[in-house]
Amino acid sequence: AEVEASGSALIFNCAQRAQQNTLENFPLALVSALAARLKYPIISAALCEFWVVSRVFYTLGYTTGDPSKVGDRRNCIRALLTAKYI
Repeated sequence: AEVEASGSALIFNCAQRAQQNTLENFPLALVSALAARLKYPIISAALCEFWVVSRVFYTLGYTTGDPSKVGDRRNCIRALLTAKYI
């Protein structure tokens, strides 16, 4: 009800969801990076950096509040790239 009344509430909810999604994915990314660094330290560091940058773009797209920008092709590609540790 509050989201329909206020555009800023929608943006806040989207930002909160994006942060929670990042926090849910972070432990898996961290453990995978720590395991991978034993054999491939440079590649692991580069992939970690890429993961962080891709999460920034994901959050920026998600916090627009526009559903068409959440699921566009670029975000689907970013989602695949952020799932690199799986």
